[in-house]
Amino acid sequence: MAGVGTLRPETEDKRSVNDIIKTEDMTPEQLGGEIRLLTRQARQMVLEYGIQIGYRLQLAKDKVGEDFAGWVERETEISKSSAYRFIKLYNEYGAAQGSLLGVENIFPTLGKISVSNALRLLAVPEEEREEFAREVDAEHISARDLEEAIRERDEARKSLETADRELGAAQKALRDAEAELAETKDALEDQRVKREDAEDAAQKMEAMLRETENRPVEVAIDETAVQRAVEEAKAAAAEEKKKAVAELEKRLKAAESAARDAGKSAGAAAEKARAEAEELRKRLAAAQSGANEVILLVKLAQENFNLAVEKLHVMKSTDGETAGKLLAGTRKILETLIGRCG
Repeated sequence: MAGVGTLRPETEDKRSVNDIIKTEDMTPEQLGGEIRLLTRQARQMVLEYGIQIGYRLQLAKDKVGEDFAGWVERETEISKSSAYRFIKLYNEYGAAQGSLLGVENIFPTLGKISVSNALRLLAVPEEEREEFAREVDAEHISARDLEEAIRERDEARKSLETADRELGAAQKALRDAEAELAETKDALEDQRVKREDAEDAAQKMEAMLRETENRPVEVAIDETAVQRAVEEAKAAAAEEKKKAVAELEKRLKAAESAARDAGKSAGAAAEKARAEAEELRKRLAAAQSGANEVILLVKLAQENFNLAVEKLHVMKSTDGETAGKLLAGTRKILETLIGRCG
């Protein structure tokens, strides 16, 4: 980077073409003279002068190193703190490369604002600085008004950031609520499907139950049980026959004995005894022929049938439908038995 300077600090305002040298080639003393000249020329300091002063201060700092603070005190008319502020102006507003005329301002529209306002504008991000300066008219407002404008901008920015965060949080909450609502809808849909399936199953079961109720009762005949009952009835009849025969034989013996005792007394008593004996013989023959067995079985069946019919008639008052179905089954049993007798 290059700039202009003077070889004779004591007459820095009287230059000639032969005196012009590169700023980078100046000695620290020469740089101090340049700074004094620029300072006097810029009593109403604007940014352009501040950039040029800062540029030269940076060059001097690089040359003198650790003695920069003493050099500023000896060679310039500014304080150390002001020197660093000018260097900051150069670093923030100056171009990376200079020319024979010095270093250019990278913010062309900010060339005429005061140094104090330029320093305050450093609080604004570089990419927003020029636009903000135009909006607040940084060239003509006071440093206090500019500070207030920057403070309001920062507060507005913070408020906007807070609003953005709150909006982001609200949007996230909305997305979460929508996701939860979608899950709830899915769960409700699953419950609806399950309820419909359960209702369908219940309707099918109800239909099957109605069909079962309307279907006539089918009384199954257990052939084995019937055969067993017949055998038991036969055994019981045989036992009764045996007892009846024994009793008749006993009475016959008694009658015959009475007849023998009557002996020759043929009279009404003997005749009666013989008649009674004859009757007993007939009954004994009938018992021995098996007629009593049939009569006994039929009587037993009749008694059981009458008992069942009586119970069915009683059931009609409490469960008429079931009683009717059982009566129908009983009729089928009777028809089956009658068919076998035929």
